Amino acid sequence: MAQSYRTSGDVLLGIKLTALVASDLCTNDNNKRLLQSDDNICQQLNFDRIFREVMKLDPQIRLVTICDMDGKILLSHHRPGVVNLLTPEESRESLEMAVKGWKTRSELAPKIGKGKYVLAEYEKIKRITIPLGDDHLLYVTTEVSADHASIIKGISKTPLIIGP
Repeated sequence: MAQSYRTSGDVLLGIKLTALVASDLCTNDNNKRLLQSDDNICQQLNFDRIFREVMKLDPQIRLVTICDMDGKILLSHHRPGVVNLLTPEESRESLEMAVKGWKTRSELAPKIGKGKYVLAEYEKIKRITIPLGDDHLLYVTTEVSADHASIIKGISKTPLIIGP
């Protein structure tokens, strides 16, 4: 399969990227996307690893979802024992609202800079949305008492890209 690259100059949680694979999947593993770094070494964004690393940050994290910018869910898992507060359809609608909101705010990026994260706090949960480059979002829900600042800081320090 031919792979097309889109030059982006993106920063993925502090890691400068010169190109992001724009083709569909670049490996046989549906949990990975390839990225090309400044030194032209192909690296993989491993969704399962991201899930595990984020879940380890705080026991009050309820859900981790990774989606593309069209809202297509690439990975979504609850912490064992957590009961979903929304029906599957309501969960999908919530994710679609987060993606739409992110796209809308991104329209202002040329004037105010790229978004780093969005925190929505509800009576029963908190929702954190963080970009993974330009093409994916990390969508995390937590208990309302969770230390969201610590979780966001932990995510920003988590090595989400693994070696070639």
